[in-house]
Amino acid sequence: MIVSNKDFAWNINKYFMLAEQKNVVITKGKKRFVLLPLPAKQNVDEENDVLMSKEEYFAMLDKRIANAKAGNVIEYTSELEHELFG
Repeated sequence: MIVSNKDFAWNINKYFMLAEQKNVVITKGKKRFVLLPLPAKQNVDEENDVLMSKEEYFAMLDKRIANAKAGNVIEYTSELEHELFG
């Protein structure tokens, strides 16, 4: 679902609820932002303003690198961009 920043601002609660069920993309001019709910187990380190610890971050990178090496990737093309964002 793609919404303008004005519509998002007027209906913010609606889009937070929708983001739990589907992708919500907010547009502002030519820029796009994704409203992304984080898992409940995702801790926010308020002292450093980060979403995960350094160890969790490197573990996530290792997992993604292993997936890429195994061929589990999606090539980002203009066709895919059009399919996702119209």
